[in-house]
Amino acid sequence: MSQEFATGATMGLIFAGAMCGSWIFRNLILALAAGAMVMAFMNGDGVTGLMTVSGQVVRQFNLHPEFGRGAIVGVLAAIIIGGVLLSRRSG
Repeated sequence: MSQEFATGATMGLIFAGAMCGSWIFRNLILALAAGAMVMAFMNGDGVTGLMTVSGQVVRQFNLHPEFGRGAIVGVLAAIIIGGVLLSRRSG
């Protein structure tokens, strides 16, 4: 396991766990994401600016594929753990 994979998995697990566990964190992230989209739209050339930003994000994930795979594994692990905890709590 590479360091990039471990970092991505840890970050994905923490982020997804916080998103599922805290409505305050979820609302804060959604507000920041909306603000970032508005800023990218206003600073760039509208839709073209948003497409450029998304292209840059995709390129970064392609440059570090192990990090992307680790992030996906971390998010999936958080979803599975959250599902197990919810099923235990309700059952």
